[in-house]
Amino acid sequence: MFLWFVFTPKGMYVKNSVVYFNVSPIVMIVTTLIAYFIIQSMTRLMAKSFAETKFCKVKVVSNGNTCEFYGKTDTGNTLYEPFSHLPVIVVNEKAVKPIIENEFQKLIDGEYDTLTVNRKYRLVPFQTVGGKGLLPSFMPDRVYLDNTECQQKIYIAVCRDAITGTTIQAMINPEIIHKEGIHHDIFKSM
Repeated sequence: MFLWFVFTPKGMYVKNSVVYFNVSPIVMIVTTLIAYFIIQSMTRLMAKSFAETKFCKVKVVSNGNTCEFYGKTDTGNTLYEPFSHLPVIVVNEKAVKPIIENEFQKLIDGEYDTLTVNRKYRLVPFQTVGGKGLLPSFMPDRVYLDNTECQQKIYIAVCRDAITGTTIQAMINPEIIHKEGIHHDIFKSM
């Protein structure tokens, strides 16, 4: 009881387990407005830095062949190739069809042997709300995001299903954007 009476703020009352504060209406209105503006400012800052969808043109070069398509950063894409821990871009099969080798097409079709997977290609495990599985992937010679060449190595994982219902054909791991230091102004909305 001594601690309760000593440390209870002035103007605070407890009656039937309900806490009451003796605060003037003007102080309550002013502090409510201040709290509202602080919360709104924080929400806007967080929305700009995290929730903004970024689109870019992706160019992949592999074995002398090139393909281009549009992708968007996806905070849900946290895929990494398990052995090298390199980031992965998930791409629709149709988008990378011009650069797919016959041997890799067999891997996509599920006709592969362990030797092929171990030497040249990788199977990247994934898990979504709809299920889990393995995505066949390869490391291209070069990857460009909006004409800026990525300096780090990246795996391209191929999925047979459409990525989205729009012209977006790839989901880019946001870690690639952060490591490459590509600025937000490079990305163009579609």
